[in-house]
Amino acid sequence: MPPTKINDEALAKLKDLATWLYVSAEMKQEKSLIKCVDVDRYKKTLPVLKALGYDQIPGHGYHIYRTSGETEIIKRPDLKTLFFPLSVGSGNDSVASGEVQVAGELLTPGNFIELNSTLTFTAQLDCLIVYLPEGK
Repeated sequence: MPPTKINDEALAKLKDLATWLYVSAEMKQEKSLIKCVDVDRYKKTLPVLKALGYDQIPGHGYHIYRTSGETEIIKRPDLKTLFFPLSVGSGNDSVASGEVQVAGELLTPGNFIELNSTLTFTAQLDCLIVYLPEGK
């Protein structure tokens, strides 16, 4: 599926989320991923979800990850899985910028793809994964 560009309001909220994640979010190593476990993660992610209209969909969910090296994002069969890069690379200059090749598509913060299968890629990036019930 080709990338989808998000609206300007959602992009601004995505950049705010990327900055917060880089500056102060609490993270925890989990298998090959580093997962955001910060107590404020929902409060910080909600503006993005609202700007995209996902907060109104019953059964929505999300995870925020930091990857480094080979990573696998599992596509659950019962959920639509959306992959949003937040920051690609490392350091302050990478926040809400950069580009990454995943699933044959070039992505930057501000666009996303729907995963049709489990995604394996090698990159250093922060990403938001949104889960929606199929058909939404």
